[in-house]
Amino acid sequence: MKATRDRGAVVLPFPDRRCVDPSLFVPAHPVRLLDDVIAQLRAAMVDGRLPPGSRLPDEAELARQFMVDKGIVRDALRAVRRAGLVRARADETGGIFYIVIVPAGW
Repeated sequence: MKATRDRGAVVLPFPDRRCVDPSLFVPAHPVRLLDDVIAQLRAAMVDGRLPPGSRLPDEAELARQFMVDKGIVRDALRAVRRAGLVRARADETGGIFYIVIVPAGW
């Protein structure tokens, strides 16, 4: 098999230049990791899997469960806090934990 030149571009001698398998790829997922973590946290709170008064796992545990960096978890927790879904509290060791407070009507 020998490559040829067509208007300066190298043309490889393939029988068909189109993609061999059109099902090779699936559509790209349009959601960023941060948005996905926020959506999952919100859904768990709204549908009752994380009921009001429950304590969220710490950032490291959430990062392991979501398989993302702790920075993404931190940003997601800030977002659900700003949305009024959780409240931050200090524990006896000085660490921060989050309590679910999903307001009525969510």
